[in-house]
Amino acid sequence: MSQKFKGWADVASRLRTQADAQQRLEIENPSVKQRLNKGQRASLLAVAKRIGENGVVIADEVGMGKTRIAVEIAKSVVGSGGRVAIVVPPGLGDQWQKELRDGGLADVPPILRTLRSFLDVWNDDDVMNHQPWFKKDIVVISQILSRWRLGSSSDKWRFALLRDLYARWRKHKKQWPWGYHATEKRRKKSTFRAAVSIVDFAIKNGNTEWFDRLCAATDWPTPSKPSAYGKDGPLRTWLEQGVGLGLGAFDLIIIDEAHKARDEQSSLSSLLNNVLLVTTSTRRIAMTATPVELDVSQWRNTLSRGCSRLGNIAFHLICVGFPSIV
Repeated sequence: MSQKFKGWADVASRLRTQADAQQRLEIENPSVKQRLNKGQRASLLAVAKRIGENGVVIADEVGMGKTRIAVEIAKSVVGSGGRVAIVVPPGLGDQWQKELRDGGLADVPPILRTLRSFLDVWNDDDVMNHQPWFKKDIVVISQILSRWRLGSSSDKWRFALLRDLYARWRKHKKQWPWGYHATEKRRKKSTFRAAVSIVDFAIKNGNTEWFDRLCAATDWPTPSKPSAYGKDGPLRTWLEQGVGLGLGAFDLIIIDEAHKARDEQSSLSSLLNNVLLVTTSTRRIAMTATPVELDVSQWRNTLSRGCSRLGNIAFHLICVGFPSIV
């Protein structure tokens, strides 16, 4: 990411420009099918009007072009210097990749599905020539990324990121924790490389409070114990947040099929609540094709995923086919 996010007014301006450009092309070449139809252009204008105030829920049946609209919004955010996370159900990653390429966003990494693929970006001797996740403009993430089965019998690499983050921060402050040695073998491991990269990035940007809170919340050698990372383990949420630091903060989070996995304990909820980092101006766009089939409690869960901040149930609902009614 080479520039600072210019804000939602700039994004709104870009959305209006894109909608107007598509309309002019349609008028000039009525026989040529444009990328955005009338309803999709109207939806872009509706989003432009609302996105500066809060999150948005885009609701309509399959085939109305919700994904195409979301791609245009993502492109405008990137054009404004922002970062976008797109959270998708398992199996839809390839579809999103195609839509992003068709929308002019070809330089998007493959869908992030597992903890191993998250670490793989640091799993190379030529790691300095690889771009870490927190420097990528757009990251497409599976809804089940944080579905980790961790416990006393787990392989060490599955939880080693938090251990190495803890140790690297302690070294920055004074010295390595007792019994932790940054041997050459360890330095070649992806978790160690990730920890060095993440901590150095945080120091450079002055965002180090999380590391102090981590060290205050637990004593060494607890971060090296696999039992601490079980479903209700004391370090499970800390590990999720550590992965979030590796992904970096996002200005826009798009949630496809936001009605899925409605339980607050679901992997999607963990991803949204614990993993994905936000700023004070971050916005969410929740997409759903089945809003009228849900009961009141399910509605609340879906709508909360479209909020700009946790606990804030203010939102705007946009139906692609009828954007003028919202």
